[in-house]
Amino acid sequence: MGWDLSIRIWIDLRHRYIQTRKEKTPEELIAEVPVIEVDGPIAICEGGTPESSHPVEYIQLNTVKDEPVVCKYCGLRYIMKKH
Repeated sequence: MGWDLSIRIWIDLRHRYIQTRKEKTPEELIAEVPVIEVDGPIAICEGGTPESSHPVEYIQLNTVKDEPVVCKYCGLRYIMKKH
C-alpha cells in the first residue's frame, strides 16, 4: 500500500512539474517534427543530429496500416511516399 501511494505522489509531482515548466517536454518537441517521407520501403534512422545519435535502426515502412512508423530510439516518424 505504501508503494502504491509513493507512485501516485511521484506521478502527481511530475505532472505538476511539467505543467509549471516553461520548456516543452521531449514528447512535445518530437511531436512538432513533421513526418519524414521516404521513397523506399525502408527508412534508416540514426537520430537526426550528432548530439541525438543512436544505433542505426532500419524501419520497415510498407505496413498494413497507412500510418507513420516511429523510431524506437528517438521518436522520429517515417512514412513511405505515395507514388
